[in-house]
Amino acid sequence: LMEITNNSEKQRFEYKTVDIRNKLIRARQGHSVDIDLGYAPAEPPEILYHGSEESVRGFIFKEGIKKMNRHAIHLYSNKEIVSVVSKERKKQPVIYTIDCKRMRENGHQFYHTDNDVWLVDFVPPEYIVCAEGL
Repeated sequence: LMEITNNSEKQRFEYKTVDIRNKLIRARQGHSVDIDLGYAPAEPPEILYHGSEESVRGFIFKEGIKKMNRHAIHLYSNKEIVSVVSKERKKQPVIYTIDCKRMRENGHQFYHTDNDVWLVDFVPPEYIVCAEGL
């Protein structure tokens, strides 16, 4: 288990030894499981990025970015990582630039994982600065 979690390219899982008899493994971002991940609120960078599909661009600019069936929305500080991941997963990828400074000032809570993913419950459309197709 340690080898899998330590060598995973995306570092989605963490492995923790509680004591000699108790070891834990979990998804860092929770994915679709409703659990308390134990992350404290954190101050995000001014700008973060989110990748999605061109087909939902109109919906996102109207309704915002919703977590849908996931535990939270995943945002990234590195635009290049979002670009690479989006190109692998999406037919027509789009990267959204999010004004996290203003979101935080207006009371939105952000959480930062050990593998540098930022989590938030919702991104209202007024905080989406732009969308860039790849």
